[in-house]
Amino acid sequence: MAKVDVPGVEQLIELRTAAVLHARQQLAAAHLLVSGEHWAVAYSTAALALEEVGKAQLYATALAMPTQVRAQFAATFARLRSDHAGKAGLALFVHRMFMAGEAADSVPAFIERIERDARSTNAQKFRSLYVDLDGQGTVVRPDQVTETEARDIVSLLASVLDRLPLHDLQGVDLKQIAEIVDQWHRGLDVGALEAAYDADPERFFAEAGAALRGEGPLPAAWFGGLSELLEPMQGSLDTSDR
Repeated sequence: MAKVDVPGVEQLIELRTAAVLHARQQLAAAHLLVSGEHWAVAYSTAALALEEVGKAQLYATALAMPTQVRAQFAATFARLRSDHAGKAGLALFVHRMFMAGEAADSVPAFIERIERDARSTNAQKFRSLYVDLDGQGTVVRPDQVTETEARDIVSLLASVLDRLPLHDLQGVDLKQIAEIVDQWHRGLDVGALEAAYDADPERFFAEAGAALRGEGPLPAAWFGGLSELLEPMQGSLDTSDR
């Protein structure tokens, strides 16, 4: 397999914006499919869109990293881009931990639950796409996907997209955003981030989530020299209609 480098800042911004736009188009299609009672196709469409949101989060994660750290992320970046359950899991993690504000008594246990849910969603997606035999030799068919299953994943996708921070960057000057990101990177203390996570992973994610939802101060370790610049914008980081 050819080596895949992590894209640069401007391309990561373009990729994230396009992925979110595509996921929103898929959500609109899924709503139409639900209204037509096409449960299996609605499910698979929404599940694929959830993966697209996961890719958007992957691009945002890479974007947050200073160049030298991003280079070390290349192998993980390449693996997650082609991992269906991994992309769905990343979308669920960011949504639950940061935007929905689910409490995590233990980060490893929290991640384990998300990985389990992502694997289940991925397996159901394939069941909604194909007639096949399962591991026990039983015939499985797309028409076995229920109305409840289809409506639930479409509702989940809508919630994920509604709560996605800074989701609409269409028409924004990429060079201007790239300059802001570069300023962020210059002020970012990677060592302080690592120390904060190692000291208390649950508090680390809880504080970041509260900041993104506009419920707490912006942690200096996360936003470096941009804390003062971003403080007036904090209420708009969460772009949901809540």
